[in-house]
Amino acid sequence: MPAGFEVELDTDSLINKAIQNLLARAGRDKELTKKLVSFSLSKIDNNKSWDVAYDLMQISALIKNENHFKYLKSLEGKTSEDFDRLAQNLKLKNKDLKTQLIELAQVLIDKSAQQGLEPTDFKGGSRSIFNTVIKTSREDISVKPDTASIRDLIAGDLYSKSQKQSIKDSIDILRSDIADFGNVYKATYGHIKFHENIIKSIVPLSLLNELMHEINIIKKEEQIVPIYEFNGLLRNQIKDQPAPFIYERLGEKYRHYFIDEFQDTSRMQWENMMPLISNAIQSIDDYGDSGTLMLVGDAKQSIYRWRGSDANQFLDLLKEDQLFELNKSNETLEYNWRSYDNVIEFNNDFFKFYGDYLNNDTYKNLYQNYLHQNATHKNGGYVQVDFLNKEDFSFDDDEDIITPYPQHVHSLIKKIVSQGFELGDICILVRKHTQGHELAQYLVKQDITVVSGDSLLVEASPRVRLLVEFMKMSHQPDQQSLKLSFLLEYVQYYQLEDKNTFIVNHINLSFNEILEVVFNDDISFMESAFAKRLYSKQQNKQLMH
Repeated sequence: MPAGFEVELDTDSLINKAIQNLLARAGRDKELTKKLVSFSLSKIDNNKSWDVAYDLMQISALIKNENHFKYLKSLEGKTSEDFDRLAQNLKLKNKDLKTQLIELAQVLIDKSAQQGLEPTDFKGGSRSIFNTVIKTSREDISVKPDTASIRDLIAGDLYSKSQKQSIKDSIDILRSDIADFGNVYKATYGHIKFHENIIKSIVPLSLLNELMHEINIIKKEEQIVPIYEFNGLLRNQIKDQPAPFIYERLGEKYRHYFIDEFQDTSRMQWENMMPLISNAIQSIDDYGDSGTLMLVGDAKQSIYRWRGSDANQFLDLLKEDQLFELNKSNETLEYNWRSYDNVIEFNNDFFKFYGDYLNNDTYKNLYQNYLHQNATHKNGGYVQVDFLNKEDFSFDDDEDIITPYPQHVHSLIKKIVSQGFELGDICILVRKHTQGHELAQYLVKQDITVVSGDSLLVEASPRVRLLVEFMKMSHQPDQQSLKLSFLLEYVQYYQLEDKNTFIVNHINLSFNEILEVVFNDDISFMESAFAKRLYSKQQNKQLMH
């Protein structure tokens, strides 16, 4: 770490600068140019933009995630030849695996022929499960291992009940060989696909390595250390150091530690804290008092796995009888002071039910034994779970929505309001921003005031969108597409019943004729001062012509 370094908080700018430096080497660095061209071509083959800058920015997210810190460090010093060699080795492995599987399939076909069997003798008849063996012998390894044919080959479900006994006996002789083929096929298919996925990632990974090299150059030149490297650097510096050395660097001793939301603490963060905490709680001060540690968290609320948090370490600590070689106590909050009893009861039943289907014993124990909560004096509350079928909903051709959720939410809102609740009492939670955007746009069109990041955007206002389309049409009044866009917004804004007829009747009118219709309809929006000025301006242009 350079002396007098500065911490770089704007990591996106740092990475973007490194990307530009990397791309600037294209044309001068032959190996790098080859990689960039290969990456661009692979993107084009997948119907994506050839521009690699965006993808490099997306890939760079790995650099900022401490989960990948030690793995990316292992790439340092790797050359282009190393990555090429890895790709070639994997291709050779796949070639060998395919050859072995093809030979095994051919052996099984030969044994089947020796028994006088035809493919149609096996289960499936003309669509025989034995066809998979034949396809494999012809170098076609495309059948997925979870298909019925592979499952039947492994399980020994090889013929129908109505098959002749003599044929059944002949197939039974091959039962062991067939099962072996099915198991080998399943394992080999997995290895081949795994290798193919690695091969696809080698070029992006080599570019990521080049990008890290560019970042290191910038770090050295500007004497900066990006903030995302700090946990890893701290870990490497203090892991073999005694606690007093760390305290000396801190300047004072902390005796009592409280860590909230522990389920969102990464392993690296916890390991960096352990020397300090261990020394504090295992020693006593001048007054004979030892330090303390309190960890508070909820494993099922871990939402930051994408940036390194690890709920499992919290669960592991719960299972241990001791922590830092000292006895510990686990306390579970028995009462829920926030929710109403019906909501709490639903959660208790749901978590217990869900726990029965978990394979991990630790998680199962958590959901079945630790998540039960008692209600307080708050009585009431309501929980409703709906499963929607898109077929049960109708969609207008000019509507942007493609899922049934906005319509269903709208119907629920109307029901709730009819029961005496205010719109301000209603909060809607969604999993993704795109869902919130779709929902907000739909509700605004239904004249429901929505307060959200999307609804506060100017473009979310139907009135603004109509005005924008009006301006576009006035600028190029002869463009049919602009007329259509305006008319679509118009019928949406005023919720005209026969939208299609209105558009058909007006699409071929001139700009002035459309405006005459709009103004004659005495629509308040079109009587705005701004719309009138645009209208007058267009009229003057027509007179000048």
